Amino acid sequence: MGRDNNTYYSVGATETGNSGGRIRAVTASTKPIPIGKDLWSVTVDNASSGPITDLTVDVYGVDAKGNRLPDRCRPAKGEISLEQIIKEGLTGAFGGMLDAIGDQAQSMYGSGLVMGVPSNLGSYGGALAGYAGSAPGFSAFMRNLQQQMVESYPSVIRRDQSAEVAYSAPGAAEVRADIQFADDMGDVWRRRHGEQPEPVMEGE
Repeated sequence: MGRDNNTYYSVGATETGNSGGRIRAVTASTKPIPIGKDLWSVTVDNASSGPITDLTVDVYGVDAKGNRLPDRCRPAKGEISLEQIIKEGLTGAFGGMLDAIGDQAQSMYGSGLVMGVPSNLGSYGGALAGYAGSAPGFSAFMRNLQQQMVESYPSVIRRDQSAEVAYSAPGAAEVRADIQFADDMGDVWRRRHGEQPEPVMEGE
């Protein structure tokens, strides 16, 4: 069924008809991305015996009770600013590091100034992040990274390969994915979250 449904799932299936061996190793998984806010990684992995084709992926968020949210999850590339996220991350990183230094100094020398330096160093994290973010070429580098972000899945995933897309899912307690694909025999399958694959009849 899955691995930790709150943060990660991987849909597996028992053998279904003659194509069971080809489809049971095609999985979809989701996990939160530990930067920014409301960002999730959604990966389709093909560990089957051949390529899958005509892949479509329906990504959606659910609330804490498992109810599907009306707002559609969107590829993060067009919804976020990597540059802003990295700057905010630098602020937190510098702040945490400086707080630790300040706490150590306080425990050794008491509160207030230590050798002329304030003990509340964490408050300077934002300033240091600003200096780092304004370094020559930083913005251009981050824009280039943003352009390289993937915003859709390929229609074909070859054997032992995977495809990953980052999604923005505001307010979602969990992100899920339903997939549909054709196996290497040309049979079309649908796999909904938490369910076994089922054949898609012609004309559906």
